[in-house]
Formats: sequence, structure tokens, C-alpha cells
Amino acid sequence: MPIPLEYILIPLFGLIAFILKGMTGTGTATVIIALCTLILPPKDAIVLSAFINIFGGFASLRLDKTKLHLRYWGPVALMMAIGVIIGGTALKFIDARLFEIILGGVFILIALRFIFGKKNDAAKDENAPEIASLTDMGVGLFTGMSGGFIGLKAPPLIAHFGRYLNKANLRRLLILIFIPTALSQSATYYAYGLLTPQIMLYALSTTPMIFIGLYIGNKAFHMMSEALFKRILGVFLIIVSVKLIL
Repeated sequence: MPIPLEYILIPLFGLIAFILKGMTGTGTATVIIALCTLILPPKDAIVLSAFINIFGGFASLRLDKTKLHLRYWGPVALMMAIGVIIGGTALKFIDARLFEIILGGVFILIALRFIFGKKNDAAKDENAPEIASLTDMGVGLFTGMSGGFIGLKAPPLIAHFGRYLNKANLRRLLILIFIPTALSQSATYYAYGLLTPQIMLYALSTTPMIFIGLYIGNKAFHMMSEALFKRILGVFLIIVSVKLIL
């Protein structure tokens, strides 16, 4: 009996996604949603990306030993988890098209700043703040709502935290806060009947590629300069924006 095409393509899409995550700490949802919508309904692709990120998040914890204070990333993660519940509820009942267009336009402007703006990486503190600000938490809430609603969490985080964190701290922050968010997001989808056994099987078929992709991406991360890292994030934002608008 031939293997269904989904069980061949989805792990390959996962490999690409986790190479990017190993490099930047993010990107899995964007890649998986963009590619899996070629073979799955859009809502299924969003739900799949969230469930895969549970496994990928825990696997990513071993990428490096960068330390961040719990009082810094914890409140941001909590606000994201709350936002995901709100966004996941909206996904069940609301058309996301207008939100996607507006968000896409904003992200293009942010991406251009990342790619062409003046670089001030030398001025960045090697240490992240010890406590999250109200702005940090507000960005976390908005990001969670965006993630639960249209499946995309990274762009607002990159736009805000990328302004003052170096590449190591930014990657670690993204890895840490995406774990509780993925758990909350998946639980919300399950409660609304969106996370089905079939989607769970698709996610499980991807797990070997998670470790391979993270290994390759992590090697690339340590070869990148801060400037190149930010340009890659800028290009990532452009791709996300175009996909949202079109």
C-alpha cells in the first residue's frame, strides 16, 4: 500500500521549518503554514503548526545555554498564552482576511527597517533585561492573539525585541516563550475540535526532521554575524508580509 503523500511532504516541510528555527529561534509556523496549505486546508495547517511547535520547542531548549531571567520571559509568555486563547476563539468564528492585510502592510515597513536601517548592534547590551516591561507584555498579548487567529507569532516579536536584544538573547527568548504558547494554542484548538487525531499523526511523522533541522540550523546560527542575522529576519518578515497580503 503506497504511503499517503502528506506523510512524505509534511516531514520535508518540517525539515525546512526547523532549519530556520535553529538559525533564528522562529519561523516554523510561517514555513509550515505556507507550505502545508498546498496540501491541507488553511485551518488544518495552522493547527498542525501549533502542535508541531510543542515538540520543536522542547527540542530547541538544548540549542544553547543562554540564560534569561524568568521575570523577563515569563510574563511575556503568559500574556502570549492568554492572547492565543483569544485568537484561537476568533479563528473558530471570524474571517481573518482584513487582519492579515493590515498586519502584512505593517510587517513590510518593519522588515525594510531591519534590512536597510542603520545597524547599532555594538550598542546592544549582552545581557537581556531582568524584568519585562508593560510594553513587552503588551506585545506578547498581541502576538498571542495574532498566533491563535492566523497562526503567525514571530513578526511582532522580532519587530519589538529585535530592537534591543542581540541575536543570542533574541533566539533564546523566542524559543522559551513559544513553548507555553504552543501548549495553550493546541489546547484551545483541541477544545474547539480543530486538533484532530489525523493532524496529530501528521505532527508525529515530522519529529525525526525536527532534530535534523535544528542541528543544521544551529550550526548556521553560530556562523552568522549580528548584521546578517538581522537581514535574514528582515527577509523573513518580507516573505510573511507578502503571503499575508496576497
